[in-house]
Amino acid sequence: MLPDDSSVMFQQFLRRGVLPFVGRQAELARILNFWQATPEAGRLRAGLVLAEAGVGKSRLLEEAMTQIEGASGAVIHAKFYPEGTNQLGPLLAQSIGASGAGGALLRGVVEGTRPAVIAALRRIGRLRPVLLVLEDIHLIDPESAGELATLLDALADETLSILALARPTELRVRPILERYLVERIDLQRLDRDAIGAMWLALFATPADAGAITLLDDLTQGNALALRSCIRSAVESGALRKGRDGVWGFDDSPQTLRTTLRQTVALLAEGMVLHLTPAERHAAERLAWLGEVFSIEAARQMLGDADSTLQELTRKGITTTTAVSVRPLAGVAPKPGREHVPYPTSAAPLVAFTHTLLHRHLVESSLPDPDLLVALLESVTPLYSLLPLVLLGQTIPRCMVDTQRMFAAAERARYIAWMYNSVEDSESGIRALETAEAIAAHCRNAFDPNLQMRWERNLLLHRVSLTRRRFDDEFRAAAQRLYHLTTEHPTEPTVRLDVLMFYLNARHDAETAWAVWEEVQQIYQQHPEVAGTGQFQNALSVVANQATAVADTALLGACTTLTQDLLNSSELSDELKSAIQKRIFPTLLALYSTPDELASRMEMFTRLEEETANHNDHERFHIRRLSFLAHTGQLREVLARAGDAVRIYTDRGDWHPALYCMMDRLLALAAFGEPLPNIANAFYRLCDQTPIPIEDHDRMNFSQWGTAIGLLRMEPEWASAMAQHALKGIEYPIPSALIATACSDWPLAASRFQQPWPPQLIITREAWQTLRDAATLLANPAQPADVASILQQLCQLLRRPITRLYDLLSITSGLRLAQQLGPDATAQGMDTAMAEAVAHAIEAVAGWLCQRELAGFARPFFQEFGAILQADQQRGIEKEIAEIEKRWQLESARNSSARPLKISMIGKIAVEGEDGTMTPLRGGRIKLVLALMVADVMIDRRLNHREFVQLAGGDEDGDDMELARKKRNMTIARIREAIGTEAIITGGETPVLNLERVEVDILRADSLLRRTLAALRERSLVRAYPLLREALELARGDVPFPSLYDPFFEAVREDFEFRLRSAILAVGRGLLAEGDAAAAETILRRGYMALPEDEEIGDFLREALIAQGKHVEAERLKAMAEG
Repeated sequence: MLPDDSSVMFQQFLRRGVLPFVGRQAELARILNFWQATPEAGRLRAGLVLAEAGVGKSRLLEEAMTQIEGASGAVIHAKFYPEGTNQLGPLLAQSIGASGAGGALLRGVVEGTRPAVIAALRRIGRLRPVLLVLEDIHLIDPESAGELATLLDALADETLSILALARPTELRVRPILERYLVERIDLQRLDRDAIGAMWLALFATPADAGAITLLDDLTQGNALALRSCIRSAVESGALRKGRDGVWGFDDSPQTLRTTLRQTVALLAEGMVLHLTPAERHAAERLAWLGEVFSIEAARQMLGDADSTLQELTRKGITTTTAVSVRPLAGVAPKPGREHVPYPTSAAPLVAFTHTLLHRHLVESSLPDPDLLVALLESVTPLYSLLPLVLLGQTIPRCMVDTQRMFAAAERARYIAWMYNSVEDSESGIRALETAEAIAAHCRNAFDPNLQMRWERNLLLHRVSLTRRRFDDEFRAAAQRLYHLTTEHPTEPTVRLDVLMFYLNARHDAETAWAVWEEVQQIYQQHPEVAGTGQFQNALSVVANQATAVADTALLGACTTLTQDLLNSSELSDELKSAIQKRIFPTLLALYSTPDELASRMEMFTRLEEETANHNDHERFHIRRLSFLAHTGQLREVLARAGDAVRIYTDRGDWHPALYCMMDRLLALAAFGEPLPNIANAFYRLCDQTPIPIEDHDRMNFSQWGTAIGLLRMEPEWASAMAQHALKGIEYPIPSALIATACSDWPLAASRFQQPWPPQLIITREAWQTLRDAATLLANPAQPADVASILQQLCQLLRRPITRLYDLLSITSGLRLAQQLGPDATAQGMDTAMAEAVAHAIEAVAGWLCQRELAGFARPFFQEFGAILQADQQRGIEKEIAEIEKRWQLESARNSSARPLKISMIGKIAVEGEDGTMTPLRGGRIKLVLALMVADVMIDRRLNHREFVQLAGGDEDGDDMELARKKRNMTIARIREAIGTEAIITGGETPVLNLERVEVDILRADSLLRRTLAALRERSLVRAYPLLREALELARGDVPFPSLYDPFFEAVREDFEFRLRSAILAVGRGLLAEGDAAAAETILRRGYMALPEDEEIGDFLREALIAQGKHVEAERLKAMAEG
């Protein structure tokens, strides 16, 4: 007997197993408080919910998400599944796109790349209070765990709440979350009171104490067990409604206990006991599809699946799900056509109601490989790798013909390949193992040629999928692939890929030359490959390897071929531009002569000219910044480093970001920054990194610390930095150079005796020269060719300076030359040595002064200047003094005239003492400061009452006095952050003193208004540079981020309206004037800022076509169409 029809909750429980929400109010309140407190904190915060299977974490999460969305918050829900495609970037991209906030606030589809996901989360978090849910995060794979660490660090200063739900097992992401963790909820079992409340909600009458005791004892408060117990009791008639309308157990306590204990003991089986045999059979087949599946795949497995699914849903086995799941990254082979992308489902996805249920159905069934082959043959949306895994395990039982098995293997192979393209190696390998299992099973049915091609293709996929591990498996597979394609020649482009894998696996100079000779041979025999990505990649990889091992001859050969390609009349300008962009940055690094440096300077100039047209981000490429640092252009390094770090951190690319920061420290040292300040920053970069620091990184960091210390003539400081960076790693370069600076000849000699490590801080020739000289000083009685050693030392001192780090070798040579004076006299080389020493001192001082690097020039001159003649000393001293005087004047002008910078675009931050932008903390501080900025932008200024209300007073204006006091306290705190004179009070509302502060959005808004004024006067000449500067400031980022009041929404919309109007008017005008290149510059930047704007995109394509860039125009069109 059922309750009356009004008992909707009971009906839902019987049909779908939905329990009432009870006993979790305290945990729900903690989650809501955690989310509500994040905007005030102004940074990323994490919460962790730990719960055993079945205790109700999904139900708690459902209730929390409903309430947050009801409070105008944004929820992004990403769920990890067993055997699912759990790569973090694509999973989050899919989840963002499926969320309401993603559709409403983002500009177009979010790509599954780390930079795109970071940008999307930043934008949403700056426009809405966000809760990012990572459900069942214990299922995350190791590769994605590393991605999560990078992602969180890139978002550390954003106003985001992240809620992770997991089983209380060993959680590999716990250390990653720890830094941000502010809330932890251990979800316990439901207590007796909660069980009683659940009974009351279901049956509309209180339970007697015996019933509560029985259920509590049997289920231990596990919500899933409670559901199974109550449901089984109702359906068996053991729990029924009495004549008095009260529900209760009908059997004796002992009988009930025995019956219900069996139900709980067989919980998963009990969840399907109410199914008919046909329904059970259908549920098992659906389980082979994965925990989440598409209706199309269900129809493939069952035929008429709709009615069956309807019944399974009614009985609580399956349910439709709004959780976003990424489809399998595969392709479907079609005869006579190229492979098409794997489709997504056109209908809502279906999921099993619980992981335990799904697992039980899979484990208790016997998967049918014939049916799984048919599934892979079809073009059916799949959302789990489980069908492939099951097929790989059961292929020996497969009865279909070999041709069909071969088609299924092809499908699995292409799925693996597509996973490789999205950098999900773990999923790709699992798909590949299915293809390998089928190939092994069908081996005897293949002819030798087909067998060889299959072995080659499978090896190619395995090498490609394991290349990021760089482990023994990768190296062994790369070796086998190399020998297989050597014995059985293949297509030129495939062989180029194989050669690059082989080179990366071996990583030595001999292999690099062998590979390079074959690359040249392939180009000579197949010149058409020059237009392929594989050939350009080969050029880039070989050049990179040459740089890594400091092989100037090999890099010279790469440079020559690259120049030949660029001078060829056979290649299009577009292809030449692509080659130049791909290869030139790598070629910049390695050079040794003035002529080679001149060639690199020409390359750098061409890259800069290409950048000037449209792609500003390339100006901040790490290789360009390194080239500027190496050539001593450290003022330009300082100018670019901040933007470079921001760009790389925005993308989550921490390695280049850290290297940019190190180059910035080098530049600061050159301009006199106190060494204690640099040491503090250096320690932070070495110790507080968001990614693991590998040994080679530590070696590079030690070189920066060594170089800074030795160029400032502080060897003890250099030693402290090098040791801190290396953490006990053996690396001879820092200790050899520092020992030489300290005149510790035995230590220097022992370090120089070690093999020269290939790098750019010191050449092989300089290493050998310093080794021989140090050894001579350490062991004067040992036989040596003294004349030859002295001659090499003279050559080192006269060597042209082509990079900043050459100064380390030269200063080391100067110290050795001073000690070897008696030997030079004995060899009759005293004059030659004295001249070489004087030449080196003048050359180094001149090189540093030419670049105004007085922070290095002054200590160098103090160390070695006394060796020179008096007139030479006076000339150098005068030049250094003039540079220092210009520094002082410039510093005085900057400190007195330069206003404090405030950012309101992308992040709310103020300029720190070191010139970096420091995010403001505290929600009220950010709100009031932003109000003063927005007040300048609106046409009618805020009155006192409006300002106080927006600044946090009572929304109804009932307690204006309290609001006024809060405002005044906040103003005082803001003055502590930006200076007393930065805010003017005394009027109706506080205002910013724009003579003391410079706000990015005010500058951008002023430029936009001036642009529109110039356009009204028909002056494109004035409008163009104004708009270009405004776009550089706006960057397409969110104004007034993390401020969610409707007032700021309106200010944002007005600003964006002016921006869009200016972009369209200037772009249209430039096109009409025939200046397509300038139009492209504006429209490209505008499209980056407003990528959802179809009209800007149309004009940009028109500008590209007008310049003959048809390929780029088509790519842009394809991107716009999704």
